[in-house]
Amino acid sequence: MPGASTAPFRATLAAALLCALIAVVAAAAVRATPWLGLDLAPDPMALRIKVLGADAQGPAAPVLAAAGKTPAWLTAVGGVALTDVDRIEESDFLPTYADVGALFARQNAVVEALAAPVKLDFETAAGEAFSVTVTPAKRPVRDLPALFWLQLVFGAGALLIGAWLWSLRPRDAAVLLFALTGAGLLLSTASAAIYSSRELAIAGSVFRLLSAINHIGALIFGAGMVAVFALYPKRLSGPRALWLMGAAVAAWCAADLSHLAFNPQIGSYLPVLVLTAAIFGLIGVQWWVNRADPRARAALRWLGLSVFVGISVYVLGNATPVLLGEQPALPQGLLLGSFLLIYVGLALGLGRYRLFQLDQWAYRTVFYTAGALAVLAADAALIFALQIERVAALGVSLLLIGLVYLPLRDGLWRRLTARRRTTPEDLFGGVMETALAGLSLDRETRWRELMTQLFDPLQMAPTEEPVTEPAIRDDGLELAVPATAASPALTLRFARGGRSLFGAEDLATVRQAVRLMAQAEASRLAYERGASEERRRIAQDLHDDVGARLL
Repeated sequence: MPGASTAPFRATLAAALLCALIAVVAAAAVRATPWLGLDLAPDPMALRIKVLGADAQGPAAPVLAAAGKTPAWLTAVGGVALTDVDRIEESDFLPTYADVGALFARQNAVVEALAAPVKLDFETAAGEAFSVTVTPAKRPVRDLPALFWLQLVFGAGALLIGAWLWSLRPRDAAVLLFALTGAGLLLSTASAAIYSSRELAIAGSVFRLLSAINHIGALIFGAGMVAVFALYPKRLSGPRALWLMGAAVAAWCAADLSHLAFNPQIGSYLPVLVLTAAIFGLIGVQWWVNRADPRARAALRWLGLSVFVGISVYVLGNATPVLLGEQPALPQGLLLGSFLLIYVGLALGLGRYRLFQLDQWAYRTVFYTAGALAVLAADAALIFALQIERVAALGVSLLLIGLVYLPLRDGLWRRLTARRRTTPEDLFGGVMETALAGLSLDRETRWRELMTQLFDPLQMAPTEEPVTEPAIRDDGLELAVPATAASPALTLRFARGGRSLFGAEDLATVRQAVRLMAQAEASRLAYERGASEERRRIAQDLHDDVGARLL
């Protein structure tokens, strides 16, 4: 139907337009904040705001040049004293809700002061204090940091993938929930992009609203992902359990937004860890439930890989340090990019698109990710535990990885992907034995035995459909083999005893077997024709010679 064929395009286009509108609104919101043209960053060691530089075209640059002094820290704006907290990326990093409220109030005061020409108090690296008066301007688009656009790209990518997949399978509850998690991630990243990209201050009420949207979006993502794995590949729970989970998450979110939780970390990051544990637990349960279903297991393997890599990077890089009272080593906006890996993997898994080519890549990606994490972990342990110089620590950690991890990884890889490899000698020998069998029934039997030896399928049956070329069907569950060696076309199902799907390597093997069999059959027929001609010639010679003599 024409309408059905254009539905994915319309849904994706609508999602793209929504993403563009959100990006325009976010950029306008950041540009509406007063701009001094200063590059500022929190300095937790000095508990002040560090001045990294000034935009040559900004309002503050000519005033500072006229003063003839190079500022190291910005200490006050319009009489409002500043600390490093005023330039903090996330209000959730603060230890108490009282500190969060004080931050919002101070942000309001700074924004009001920046509404007119304002006195800025600076301090040089030598400890000399000085003041200048600057007239704030409207922030230009070119001044928006790259991290602002990256966060919008991360959220937009998640929503676009979710909308595209939902348009293909609109009646699938798991896919609908998957699309909903994309919307939640976009809410989270777009709101964070606005307040984390402020130059110095944003209205406290706006800051609080954006922070609430960020929390709601994050919980929509986490709860939606739990629901996805509760329904896919096999349904593990009914609607009532999912509604109860949603109600519990909503209640916790309300307590956090009302500042009724123990502290901002417990209110915002503890649910993230709980939902993460629930996701990983459901992945394990789904793996056990689907142990006899190779297609579901292949999909789940790829889903589990995507979620493991994406969520682990964010949780270990952001949520865990904050819960432990430490500042994250990387910006939160950059860590949010790991979620885009989840959406690419989940789209492939939920859509069941060519999953047979992703099976072994899932293992490889896990190993390479583990190797990179092992290098970082060994490096950090040597630096902080043994107090070794960083360059030397990196060398030692790389040596340990090379001597310990890589051999273990190779051994584990061989065990996980263990299967009997078909050598050219085995394949050629099996084809020749089949081709040289005397009777057609024997050749058909030996051809089936060869297919069993190569692929060990649970089912093998003739097919009435014409098969001209070997082909993988039904997402890797079936392998179609054309008629050859006196055998009709065959359909093989559930490769290697149902433990895996048919893949590109299997397709190449059966193509080679069919090609060799065709050549061997042609050679055998040519040999039989030659032998028949020779027997006929000998018979004729005998007839002519012996007959003449007898006559």
